[in-house]
Amino acid sequence: MATPSVKTELVRWDVPFAEWRGLSAWVITESSDSFTIVVAPLSDKRPEDNYPKYLIRFAKVITLLAYDEACATHRLYYKMSGWTKGLRAYKWIDSPWLDGYRGCHEIRGSSLFHYVIFGDDNLGEVISVDEARIERVEEKRFIEVRHEV
Repeated sequence: MATPSVKTELVRWDVPFAEWRGLSAWVITESSDSFTIVVAPLSDKRPEDNYPKYLIRFAKVITLLAYDEACATHRLYYKMSGWTKGLRAYKWIDSPWLDGYRGCHEIRGSSLFHYVIFGDDNLGEVISVDEARIERVEEKRFIEVRHEV
């Protein structure tokens, strides 16, 4: 994906972690086209040990971009309309990439969503056919993932 036009607009995504002061984000794969971004608050402990966490589940993912936050400066998010310092979660309503995907025969007639999540350690962008589902996690648990290869 090329650098976005600064004329497009990010819109606040109203999620519980949208204004966390410190946020860690990482991606796990649950199936061939479904991904989950795990977000956890930052503290003096490892992010894996912090709660509550949120699992942001995306089904039918068309595009997933994950960046180390220091390596995403070329994306120029901070120049986009709607960007607010300290805000962690956005929907990119007029994403220039959504139009390109709408002509795809597998997507025709479906709604498309472009999400952007800003962690202090990693950033994630997801374009999915379905809306994200969010699940709060209060304590350690395991997610078992199996793939046939």
